[in-house]
Amino acid sequence: MLGYIVNRLKKYGDAVLGRLAQWLENQFHRISLLPRYLVPSYFDATLDVVYKKCLDRCYCQMSP
Repeated sequence: MLGYIVNRLKKYGDAVLGRLAQWLENQFHRISLLPRYLVPSYFDATLDVVYKKCLDRCYCQMSP
């Protein structure tokens, strides 16, 4: 799942998504070095941060 997300962002992404893919790739590499039982928890925490940042960005671009 870690590699799938990064590869999809690289394949279909533009410059902004490319930077996100690079950041996620770095984070997922660090996560992959953890013991297997910790990977799901850290994977969820990482995607939670990305999801919240995306929502914040969307809300900032909406008109008041």
